[in-house]
Amino acid sequence: MHSSSGTASVTAIDEEFDESFARLIERFQDKLSDETVMNVLLECNGQEHEASQRLLKIQSDCLPLQQSRLRSPRNTPLKHRQLLRMTNYFESRSKQSSPSDIPPPMPELTQFNHTSSNHSCKNAMQVLIQNSIKLESEDSDKINSQPPILLTPETLAVHTPCEMFMDILPLSDANALLQQMVVESKTWNPLSVVVVGKLLQSSHNTCLYTDHEILGDMPLYYSGVKSEPRDWLPSMRLAAKIIEEKVNCAYEKRERAALELQGRWVPDRLTYIGPRPVIASLTLGAARVFRVRRLRNTGMPSQTYDILLPHNSLLIMWPPMQECFKHELPPVSESLVCRTGTLISHPLSGDTRINLTFRMVRRDVVEQIPICKCGSPAEMRCVIKKMDARGQYFWICSGGLGPNVIDGTIRQCGFFKWF
Repeated sequence: MHSSSGTASVTAIDEEFDESFARLIERFQDKLSDETVMNVLLECNGQEHEASQRLLKIQSDCLPLQQSRLRSPRNTPLKHRQLLRMTNYFESRSKQSSPSDIPPPMPELTQFNHTSSNHSCKNAMQVLIQNSIKLESEDSDKINSQPPILLTPETLAVHTPCEMFMDILPLSDANALLQQMVVESKTWNPLSVVVVGKLLQSSHNTCLYTDHEILGDMPLYYSGVKSEPRDWLPSMRLAAKIIEEKVNCAYEKRERAALELQGRWVPDRLTYIGPRPVIASLTLGAARVFRVRRLRNTGMPSQTYDILLPHNSLLIMWPPMQECFKHELPPVSESLVCRTGTLISHPLSGDTRINLTFRMVRRDVVEQIPICKCGSPAEMRCVIKKMDARGQYFWICSGGLGPNVIDGTIRQCGFFKWF
C-alpha cells in the first residue's frame, strides 16, 4: 500500500518524453531500432530536435555499412555489431500501418479466461477499442482537447474505466484512520522521481506499507532505489479487508482480458503490478479534484475529466485506466474545487488529504523483471503513441539513483526490452 499526503506532478515532463520517443520511432521506424532511438533520446536528456539530428547522423553512417556488408565480406567485428544493433535488432517487426489498416483484436484478447493468465498476448489496448468507433484520421492530432468535464459517481463509469463508492468505511473507522495517518504522515518523506535524466522531488510526502507476513523479504524498488517499507498498521488491515471485498464483488461482474489478473484481487502486497492492473484509492480528509485525461491515441478524442474525491471515498481504477489515461491532482489554486467554492477542508485534518493506494503484486510478472545495465530492476511501460505497437509492454531503465548520479545528473543506461 502506498500512502501520500499533499500533491505534485511530473506528468507533463514524462508525457513530453513519451511523445518525443513516439515521434522519433515513427520517423526512424524502418531505419533504426527502438533501442537505438531510446538510447539517443536519453543521452540528449529528452531534447527531441537534438536527438533527431544525432539519429540522422547514425542513419547516414549505418547505410554504407549495410551496402558494404552485402558486397564485401571484409567487415570488422565492430562494424558487424553496429549493423546488427542499428538495423536488425527488431528485424521481424512489421512496417507501420495506417489507421485504416489496423487489424481486428487478437482472438486471445476477445476470449476471456477466468482461470489462467496468458502473457504471450501483448496487444492489450485492442480490448479497449474493439467494437468502438474507428480510429481518428491523421488530422485528429490537430484537434485541441476539450475543457474538463466534472463527473459524478453515476457518470464516472460511462466516461472512464473507473467506479466510485462513497462512505466505504464506517464513519468512526474512517475518522480514526485519518487521525492516525495524519500523525504517521509527519514521518513520511518527499518522493524523488527520475524523468528524462532529471531528478525531481514532489511536494507531497509518501510512505510504503506492506504486509510482511505475506510479502516476506521481497525487495521493492522505486526509481532504481530499494525501498524500506513499513508493516501495516492494524487500522490499515481493517480498511484493506473492507476494500478487498468491495473490489472483488465488483470485479466478479467484469470480463477480463488475457493479460489481466485472473482470480481474486488481494491488496495486501504491493510491488510491481504488471499490465492492466486494478488499483484502489482511498481518500481521507480534505476533498480534492482528481483529474484524468483520456489519451487521443486510444481511438477516441482526447478529453479531460475532473472527479471530486471526498473523505471516505473509494476510487477503483479498472483496466485499461493506466494504459489509456494520464492522471494528476491539479494544484488547489487551479482546481475545480476552488473555482466552484466547494468545501475542501475537513474538520479533523484541515486542508490535508491522505490517500491510501492499494495495489496487488503479480508474482508472475515479478519473476520476469529484468535487471538493467545499472544493476537495478527495470521499469515496465506501455506503448501508447506508436500505432503498430500500441498496447504492447516493454522494460526500460528506471533511472536508478545512487551510483548513477554524476555531477547532479542521472545517467540512465538505455536498457530496453519488450515484455
